[in-house]
Amino acid sequence: MSNLTAAEYDGLEPVQWPVVKGRNGSDRVFCDGRFATKNGRARFVAVARRLDNAAPSDAWPMLLNTGRIRDQWHTMTRTGLVPKLHSHIPEPFAEINPTDAAAFEIRHDGLVRIETANGAAVVKAIVTDRVSSGTVFAPIHWSAGNSSAGRIGALVHARTDPISGQPDLKATPARISRAEAGYFGYLISKSDATPAAFNAFDVVYWARAKIVNGYVTAFAVDGTADAARRIAEAALPSGTRISYSDDGAALYRIAVIGNDGVDAIAGIGAGPQPPPSAWLKAMLGRADLTSGERRALLAGGMPDGLADDTPTVCVCYQVSAGRITTAITSGCTSTDSIGKSCEAGTNCGSCLPEINRMLVTAANASKAVAQPASA
Repeated sequence: MSNLTAAEYDGLEPVQWPVVKGRNGSDRVFCDGRFATKNGRARFVAVARRLDNAAPSDAWPMLLNTGRIRDQWHTMTRTGLVPKLHSHIPEPFAEINPTDAAAFEIRHDGLVRIETANGAAVVKAIVTDRVSSGTVFAPIHWSAGNSSAGRIGALVHARTDPISGQPDLKATPARISRAEAGYFGYLISKSDATPAAFNAFDVVYWARAKIVNGYVTAFAVDGTADAARRIAEAALPSGTRISYSDDGAALYRIAVIGNDGVDAIAGIGAGPQPPPSAWLKAMLGRADLTSGERRALLAGGMPDGLADDTPTVCVCYQVSAGRITTAITSGCTSTDSIGKSCEAGTNCGSCLPEINRMLVTAANASKAVAQPASA
């Protein structure tokens, strides 16, 4: 297919690989149990381990490990258009071991700057023992189109395996530091033009995700509360505004209501903030608000008495962490029993590792409560 024209490529129908010239596709390979060698048998080739000259150093004490998250693929040119796939992890992040986080004074849910010889990125910091000390993991999916500085792929060194040619995506020498930001916020809007508004100001970080009726953008500001407030207001569309301000708690929330309902919602607070709730995002475009719903917009959450609104764990069936926790406290002790209770984990299964972690956490908490006090 190397001689296809652009028009032929655009009109190309799906084919099954491998494709042989002059044919539209081939049968699946290796079904006969033979390998692509003269005698049809597998061949192992022993190779000598080459010393790694890209080891950590005083200047680059960490190793950057890159990869993907369960619900996204490559640079999100397709998966990034699906709102459900952003309901689990909406922002670029880096996982850092607690020992390293303490050494570099990086706080959980704050911001971390990752630098290599090839560039730098600023992402959300997740402090966890899922990664070893001396390493930092960051996913590759975010680009300049949906984040201010989340292009992790641009940080990876150009080393490749000398035999296979596979890029070394798992061990780039790096350093990390805390990215300073005093105020964090979110903007829920119908428009995707938020980067232009944020880039006009001194915004340390922003990341945008697709939701059903528009977009949600997380952002952070290294400045005063008034500066953060002005930035949020500048990104909002015109319309009737209702707002709430608590100077003592350093909280500011505003909603814009147009002719067709809620056009935008923004919130600002000192330090890392919880992400906007599913209920709040679902209010975008909502018309005929009750007085309780108008107050809830400014409270940053749902009105009292409504259903659970914790983050989504099972994307297939939109099962929240709260529902899974309820199932566990009600007696579910395995992923199978949780699946029977609320369907979580019964389709693609990609959420099963997280459900297992929730089960282990709950079991450990029960053991700790059951432990008798030491003499």
